[in-house]
Amino acid sequence: MFLILQGIKFNIHQGMNIKKIYLLALTLLGFTFFSCKDDNTTDDLSGYTDALCTEFVLTDNSNIMDDLSEVYFTIDQYGILEDGRMVGQIYNADSLPVGTKVSKLLAEMTFNSPKKVMLYTSAKDSVEYSSTDSIDFSNPVTMKVTAYNNINVKYYTLKVNVHKQVGDSIDWQNFVSEPLSNAGIISSQKAVSFNGNVYWFVVNELNQNLLYTAAADDLKNWNRSTLTISGNPSMNLLSLKVFENAMYMLSENGNLYKSTNASTWNIVNTGKKFVNLIGSYTYSLSEKQFIGLVKDGEKIYFSYSNDGENWANNGEISSTFPISGYTDGAQYSGGTASTVNGLVIVGGRYQNGYLSNYTWAYDGNNWASFKPGPFMGLEGATLVTYENDPRYSNTFWLLIGGKTNLGYTNNIYYSSNKGVSWSLVSEKFTFPSSHQARGFSSVYVDSNFFINLFGGEDKSGQFNQIWRGRLNQLAFTPVE
Repeated sequence: MFLILQGIKFNIHQGMNIKKIYLLALTLLGFTFFSCKDDNTTDDLSGYTDALCTEFVLTDNSNIMDDLSEVYFTIDQYGILEDGRMVGQIYNADSLPVGTKVSKLLAEMTFNSPKKVMLYTSAKDSVEYSSTDSIDFSNPVTMKVTAYNNINVKYYTLKVNVHKQVGDSIDWQNFVSEPLSNAGIISSQKAVSFNGNVYWFVVNELNQNLLYTAAADDLKNWNRSTLTISGNPSMNLLSLKVFENAMYMLSENGNLYKSTNASTWNIVNTGKKFVNLIGSYTYSLSEKQFIGLVKDGEKIYFSYSNDGENWANNGEISSTFPISGYTDGAQYSGGTASTVNGLVIVGGRYQNGYLSNYTWAYDGNNWASFKPGPFMGLEGATLVTYENDPRYSNTFWLLIGGKTNLGYTNNIYYSSNKGVSWSLVSEKFTFPSSHQARGFSSVYVDSNFFINLFGGEDKSGQFNQIWRGRLNQLAFTPVE
């Protein structure tokens, strides 16, 4: 009588014990079964029980990093299917800091019932595992665990992940040079995100009103078109704001214009002469307020609207409230029932022509200024907020560039309290030397947390560029 199993033929009448053959058959079938499983297998690991690694801990070494033993390692027993075998994975989801040396680490591992544990490096060198011998984790290490029965074998890939960038820093790059084709010499510009696109408005030396459109997730490809503006007035592009489902912009003579598609603009008959627009304030999901500055006689007033059409004045502005050159308004949520929402602007130019170094905030009822910032009075700075990102719990606001009485600046300031106070950032956040100081850049923070800075100006004219940077830790994969 013969038994054939995976190409191996046994003659039972040649003295082989039937029970031993039966056990061998089950073992081989079990190995084949597990080796053919795909990545999504949910079957148990009974065939490997004696060969499993159940704990992985790095040994403390203060010369490398404090509290190495506290770094948590995930042990994924199923791992991936590789070369016909199920390879488990052991790794730290929260990567070690940049520069951590991992070429000589000690690791303490616990196994169920091993006979031998072998480690294989990328150079194919092999060594038997010992908790007292260092391991080079500069590259992934393959581990082969042979159970005490000398039959069950389990493979693992060992990875000690290290961040390649400093988390608490920003890497600024010239993302696109001259993205606006055939724009001519730009005399003014403003970009804004709206309904899944970024719209870049340009007036050139021929006084043409141009519109460049790109998908919000593809800022390298722009389509050019021409604006249609009723009455064809000269427009103040820097006044451009988004409120609810429309965009609003002022003409140079103070009329309010509205567009729902970015390309066609019609006058809004408000009966008011606008000086500037500030932005929108959110009371609740159903109640929002659009805020502007209007001139009545020789005085300038705050004016408010709930629909962008009907406006009511409410209070004369103070002599220290800016009327131009302030940042786009930054909205924030108080987060709890006991705190209020806010709208913040920074810097700008007063009615008397002087520059402001104050931050102003609106709480839904009143405007108030915080203490002066550590910067000179400036206009055309760019205000960036990060606090809505769930992976970065602290408020992280940046105030970038701008124009002072001494000229344009490349300085970047940081606030952790929604603009109440500001500090000059460390070198880890500054622009490279190739970035020319500028003011009046537009900003869009995309879904990948990149700060995209559009255009801007210096004493030589307007920039046709997109610079981008990202707080590096926002690019890191979060711990599951």
